[in-house]
Amino acid sequence: MSDNYYELKNKLSSLQNIRAYVNSDVVWYRHYDVDVIEIPNIILENDIVLETLSSKFKLTPLVIRFDSKKWHRWHVDAVRNVGLNSIVQGAVGHTVFGVPNKDGHYYEIDEVIYKNDNVILLDVTKQHSILNLGEPRVVFTIGFPKTVMYNEVKNFCIENNL
Repeated sequence: MSDNYYELKNKLSSLQNIRAYVNSDVVWYRHYDVDVIEIPNIILENDIVLETLSSKFKLTPLVIRFDSKKWHRWHVDAVRNVGLNSIVQGAVGHTVFGVPNKDGHYYEIDEVIYKNDNVILLDVTKQHSILNLGEPRVVFTIGFPKTVMYNEVKNFCIENNL
């Protein structure tokens, strides 16, 4: 089992609504090197995963669109410690965690496997990178307050059978 991410047992029941919203005439805005839209809470209503998480944590739902054939550099997220992701569109890409060696080269890659609308909890305090090889990759993501840590959310998900 990876210390970098955790795959939830449940899928998002709101994912089809998110896909429909993303494919409507919404206005995306550019944030650094990705496009972003905010998701109205009404689209996420009655989603047991999100309702359970929001009973304990303040959630910030967004959709991020990564350009095709781009590599997003090694980084840790600046505004959050924990992310919860599910692919909306475009699955030909890789999200990997890596540990630098003494010379600054990366090795011991740990790849996150997105498949079949799964939901992945990520420890974004650790170095990670994204390589998008195909069409634009669209990801639904939940941000948690900066004070919330990965193991706190992971343990909550396990305790609540998410």
